[in-house]
Amino acid sequence: MNTREELNQAKITLKLTTDQELADILETNKRNLESWVKRNRIPDKWRMIISHHVHPLAKLPLEDKVEEAPMQYNSSNLPADIVSIVEILKEFDTKQRRNVLRYVLEMES
Repeated sequence: MNTREELNQAKITLKLTTDQELADILETNKRNLESWVKRNRIPDKWRMIISHHVHPLAKLPLEDKVEEAPMQYNSSNLPADIVSIVEILKEFDTKQRRNVLRYVLEMES
């Protein structure tokens, strides 16, 4: 995925339509976004800020213990927004995000 695609995906997730709206959310300017696209690289600092806005639950302080067994859940009894969060978090492979996934599922059970 190139930088333009990453920024477009962030806009879709945040329900935004323009680079200016994304820049406003990130508290930067549109020229920075254009610069990232031109270089095809988002600086690490900004990648973390984007991640925080796109995946705010990833910042929850949760324990580091992770079971090795894969997560199983029944999506039929969960609200659609929770299922969406679960599916997004399943893409990441860090202990903290797996713990967030467990936390969200436990809240709904």
